[in-house]
Amino acid sequence: MPNLLAILLFPIFPFLSFLIACTNLKSRANGVVFVLFYALFGFCHTFGDIRSDAFRKATDFASHFPESFSDIIQRFADGDIMDIYEPILFSWLKGFTNDPHVMLLFVGLISGFFILCTIRRILSDYQGRYNALVYIIILMVILLLSPVHLGGVRNISALSIFAYSAIRFLVDRKSIWIIGILITPLIHFSFILFAILAIVARFVRVNGRILVWPIIVVCLASMFISTSSWSGVVGVLESYIGNDSISYRAEMYTDEDVDIIFEQSLTTKVMRVQELLFSFYMIVTLLYFNRNWSRLKMGNYSRRLFDLMALFLLIGYTVISFSVVGSRYLNFGYILFYMVCLNLYQNNKNNRELSNYIKVLPFVNIGNIAWTIYNAYCVVGVDIFYQPLPFLLL
Repeated sequence: MPNLLAILLFPIFPFLSFLIACTNLKSRANGVVFVLFYALFGFCHTFGDIRSDAFRKATDFASHFPESFSDIIQRFADGDIMDIYEPILFSWLKGFTNDPHVMLLFVGLISGFFILCTIRRILSDYQGRYNALVYIIILMVILLLSPVHLGGVRNISALSIFAYSAIRFLVDRKSIWIIGILITPLIHFSFILFAILAIVARFVRVNGRILVWPIIVVCLASMFISTSSWSGVVGVLESYIGNDSISYRAEMYTDEDVDIIFEQSLTTKVMRVQELLFSFYMIVTLLYFNRNWSRLKMGNYSRRLFDLMALFLLIGYTVISFSVVGSRYLNFGYILFYMVCLNLYQNNKNNRELSNYIKVLPFVNIGNIAWTIYNAYCVVGVDIFYQPLPFLLL
């Protein structure tokens, strides 16, 4: 009955049902509730704020003219579009609806499913009884993959699929999941870098401890390098990209005027402070791991996770200043970091210092938590948090 409580409660109180489901995502019924809530969150999006991703995607969907698969592929080959996921999704949905709420519902279903798979895979490493520290790690992962990002459509879909596929491919050594990795650049072009890195990491293992100091150096450097500093690099790479749409977007990301506009935003300033706070936390934590390496109980599995985490963090901090939305390049490295924390905690439960590093995660992520709550209010309002399902669907 406890495992059925969430699904029975969903029609009456979806948000409470979702919270209950998150206490045990290994349950199949709770998993269904988790995915359904992501879909409902997408459906409940509002489109009144012209600054939001959801407004832009709703406008794109309204003006989209259905295309055949072959036409979309041809446009991609000609460099007219950056990736193919969005036009394929929009063209298929246009066959039976013009409602952007339905469009985001399907984005929620797709992303929610792979986010659930990712969290379940992370939790499969933990065999003990759940406590506050485990729930903190679950919360941190959900913050990275929260439903407030559904309005972006492409990035949340690509990240959720890449996160699960890369864990299965790199950690579990399941080669079939290279398909999921190779699909993600077709969903969002920026995942080209991570697809290549994931394939290289499968066959070339690096020593994570050796990368600790390089990570710290590039992390510190990223605090002072501006986005426009990448303009020269983009100019050199343009001849190798072979897609005019991607080249144009890369130029726009590194344009000094665009950078200035974004830097004037209060949201950008607040999130910059959040990035600096978490970067400082990451440096201190990595130094703790490095200093206490011989004292921590760390088997081959945890070492492998640490090696992968270090590689993705190094690349993430190296390119974080490339874009005004550069923090997205660190998301998978952070997911691996939380996997490392969970596994180290499981093997070192009596280590008070390690527990304290996990306990402070909500405080060093206070900006992300506040941003998520505020953006949830902006994109869906408050109705989803207290109204019954029938009222939300009307």
